[in-house]
Amino acid sequence: MLTLCRNIISSDEDQPVVYDLDCGYDDNSCFTVILEKHYYDDFWYKEYVIAKVSKEESYILAKRNKCTMVKLPEVISNKFYYQIINPSTYVVEEIFSDILQYLLSFHIHYNISEKREKM
Repeated sequence: MLTLCRNIISSDEDQPVVYDLDCGYDDNSCFTVILEKHYYDDFWYKEYVIAKVSKEESYILAKRNKCTMVKLPEVISNKFYYQIINPSTYVVEEIFSDILQYLLSFHIHYNISEKREKM
């Protein structure tokens, strides 16, 4: 569960797969961007792609965005939010990719992992 969690974008809920893109902090104060995948034909499971920035680099990222660490999820969410009606999963994946490229443009390192959990 993320603290200071901000939803960046969610895909169209009338599709067999719905993606949610969120950012915030994990329990170790690491800035985290999560791509959450809901499959309606296999609704007992959720899949996640998680990009995690260390606490130290999260501070650097906040500094480079001229904000506090508390405001960082809001700043990133606002920077990558697009007013799209019923976005596809492809659009959500592209925004996730754009955020990762943005992190790299500031020379911010992140660890990426995948997780599948039963609901």
